[in-house]
Amino acid sequence: MKSLVILFLMTLTTVTWCTEDTCSKDDPLCNEKEENKFKDTDQVQSLLDEIEVIRRTNLNKAHEEIKSLLINHPENPKALLLLSKIQRALYSRLHPKMRDIGRLELLNPSLNVLMKILNMPKEQLSDKAHAETAEFASANAMGCGNKTMSVQMLKTILERQNNPAIDLDSYRYYFEMLAEELYYDKQFSEAKTLIDNFYKMFPGTNHELKLLSALISRYNEVVNKEPFVLSHDILKKIKPKDDDQKREIILFINDLETELRRQKRTTEVYTLFELCEELGVFPSKYQRPNMLFDNLKAQPVWNVEETGQEKNFIKIQENWIQIKKELTNLTSELEDDDWKENNNLETEALYGQYFFLGAGRTSLPPFACAVTPLFCEIIREFNIMQECALCEVKLEFIEPQAHIKPHCGPTNAKLRGVIPVSLSTNITTVVHNEESPFRMRVGDETIQWEEGKPSVLDTSFENEVWNRSGGPKLLLVIDFKHPELMPEDDILHPSNWDIVDVDGNAVYQMKPSVLS
Repeated sequence: MKSLVILFLMTLTTVTWCTEDTCSKDDPLCNEKEENKFKDTDQVQSLLDEIEVIRRTNLNKAHEEIKSLLINHPENPKALLLLSKIQRALYSRLHPKMRDIGRLELLNPSLNVLMKILNMPKEQLSDKAHAETAEFASANAMGCGNKTMSVQMLKTILERQNNPAIDLDSYRYYFEMLAEELYYDKQFSEAKTLIDNFYKMFPGTNHELKLLSALISRYNEVVNKEPFVLSHDILKKIKPKDDDQKREIILFINDLETELRRQKRTTEVYTLFELCEELGVFPSKYQRPNMLFDNLKAQPVWNVEETGQEKNFIKIQENWIQIKKELTNLTSELEDDDWKENNNLETEALYGQYFFLGAGRTSLPPFACAVTPLFCEIIREFNIMQECALCEVKLEFIEPQAHIKPHCGPTNAKLRGVIPVSLSTNITTVVHNEESPFRMRVGDETIQWEEGKPSVLDTSFENEVWNRSGGPKLLLVIDFKHPELMPEDDILHPSNWDIVDVDGNAVYQMKPSVLS
């Protein structure tokens, strides 16, 4: 197996080794130089141990100490690795607003130090030390956001061929990551070549890399206006045979989507989802729930008359003046801590939620219902508490310039009614050239808001919201079961779910008895 690794490495990279001056073994000056080369090893190790102790309680002092040590021992690989680890730790502690400066002063220098270590010859950097450095370097390079750097780092790691201290699983991981990082760095041809060779080195199923190869092929076919021949051939070989394979592909897709959206490569995002639709991983490129129920009517936007909740929504509209007054009064009574920040944000602190139901709350809050008695009375008639563990009733406060990024809800077994409470706009600060400054997209449809009028959508379709209106917006959200969900398929019932605390957040977990 490892002979294949050597063979491929010779085709992948041009190996550049660090060289040192050489001299005759019979030259006494040369021998003295070699003997003194590491004469301070024990002393340096003692100092490194002391700095390690300091690092646990005082990173800044440890940083100064390690820099001082490196003045006299600039080529010591252990000291350099410790410097890199300290720099990375200092960077991770920075406030997000200081990250740009920290990237220049701490993160990039840390990565450069790792590159220096990895380029050291075996005589200076043992195989074991190389393996330790490679593990730390790969994780940090891929987390830095600089794909050119991560590609360079992974190639440098692999230049030391067949390091016995790196097991085959780790080698496999480094090659997989290199293929992905090459793709993210838009080095499509080299990424595809690497993927093709990967299967010669590591035979077996790897649906993730084959999907990446199909994505590259499909993207090239689209750009070059060619028929989808090659991408179709690849897809035939990776069609998932069971739910486990499907889950592996979905996890990989989620990571791909996150990075591609970060780089604003939207065309590739939807090319990816079109491939997934062809594979049968998702119902469509827009509808991508984690829990999919077959044979339920699927459409991004619904008419209220189709929902089975028409009577309750009409009651809200008939009493809208009073309900709006109640909800507006409630927002003035709530404290900042009563609002929960939403995680689907591009910009933080612009999207708060107040839950009547959901986020661990399984009964209507007495305080809120004392301020909004009519609203709570109508909500009880939806029968959400008795029927739907994953359904939410909440207020959403969306500040100016907020963008709720594209995301899909967890299941198609529920629908969502959204009612604008306030649509007032500060005309002087509206962003120009917007088709609608405050809007919501569901799938490929745009919802037209009207104050007090419910819009019903299926959140298992991709959706996003923009507020470019210049003023804050308040929305009322009411979830309820899909009208076609049959009792024998109904896993949304509260008896099927546990609510557990994870880092201070209520998380819904299906009971083991339901899964078995």
